Amino acid sequence: MADGRGRGLAVAVGVCLLLGACSGSDGASPTSVTTGGAAGEETAGDSAEAPDGLAYDVGECEVGPPLSQTATVTPGTPSDAESVDPAGVGLIIGHSNAAILGTQLVRRSTAFPWVNAGRSGEDSAAWAAGVPGTWDRADELLGRQGWTPQDVQVVFVQLSRKVPPGEEQDWAPIEAFVDDLAVVVDEIEQRYPDASLVFLSSRITGRYSHAGNREPSAYRHGLAAARFVEGYAGPLTLIDGPYLWDDGSCLREDGLALSEADLRPDDGVHPSDVGRVVLADRIHAYLSSHPASQPWYAPEGGSSDGATSPR
Repeated sequence: MADGRGRGLAVAVGVCLLLGACSGSDGASPTSVTTGGAAGEETAGDSAEAPDGLAYDVGECEVGPPLSQTATVTPGTPSDAESVDPAGVGLIIGHSNAAILGTQLVRRSTAFPWVNAGRSGEDSAAWAAGVPGTWDRADELLGRQGWTPQDVQVVFVQLSRKVPPGEEQDWAPIEAFVDDLAVVVDEIEQRYPDASLVFLSSRITGRYSHAGNREPSAYRHGLAAARFVEGYAGPLTLIDGPYLWDDGSCLREDGLALSEADLRPDDGVHPSDVGRVVLADRIHAYLSSHPASQPWYAPEGGSSDGATSPR
């Protein structure tokens, strides 16, 4: 469990968000947002009283303007890559989608090993609280494959807070999510002392969800993670990516737009077999080309030849 350092950072970041005082925040007043419903469903605009640091202008987009996949608050440099020992291991933590996509990452990463500790049902609150099946299981999985906590060089995080149906407009879960991230990152610092890089990957779209975590909650999680990275001042290099959220009607510069067929028909939250390939391609291409990861993830020059042919 993280000690008071993480909780103190959580409070500091929370204040930063609420006051709009984070680096790069324009402190704009809350704006009217249009929420995305289920596929084909049109919803009216709702006025959401956003903390100033998380206010955004929807513009012509259905939910919000997609953040660029390549834009990172802490962009990372080749010197960051040099801090990674290629003889070490990467660790994947998070909820069910982290487990699903982590399996793909483990298969596709031919030059750098990963241990997938993603766990279905364990959201950011569970990881922050250190409930059984999170950190203890991660260390157990490392040990099973012959690794120790000191071998962990990179951590890939994909987390969100559970948001029940009907509460998607509530900002409280998003603010709690930021606090959770602070504790999780603090735990990484303490538990894996040789880790230097942490990738904070976003949620995927929630516009097809039949359960909770519908829009605009999914979008706000990604925005909150970006603001968290802005306010972080610890020893790790935090990278806000790979960014996997898309609006659909408001295309990203790189064209990513998940269709309903890319999500499981039973819940609209988890990627289907087709969606797993689409998203895994994005993650693989991102890590193959990012300056902080390419030298150890794809040392042969950033090739993504294996993007659609997982081993």
